[in-house]
Amino acid sequence: MGTVYLAERAERENLALWRKVGGSHIDVIYAENNLGTILLAEGDWRQAEPLLRNALTARQSQLGEKHPLVAISPTNLGRVSEAKGNYKKPKDTSIRQKRC
Repeated sequence: MGTVYLAERAERENLALWRKVGGSHIDVIYAENNLGTILLAEGDWRQAEPLLRNALTARQSQLGEKHPLVAISPTNLGRVSEAKGNYKKPKDTSIRQKRC
């Protein structure tokens, strides 16, 4: 088993545990983002994208637009677009990098 596979499995277990705590808990957001990043590294942008979008939306609502984690989150979605072969600027401002 490869390292990335083991990381994915561990993060899936982590996410399942945190979801039992509650869907909006900050650690659920971290786990979704981490799993999405791992899946993206594996080339599975189809599974990564909804996790990364949800993490961004939750971070925006819980932490506010100016928080550094909100500013970093669109980078992951940009990597999803790149994996899809879409190199254009996003039209949806919710996934654009925001200046803090």
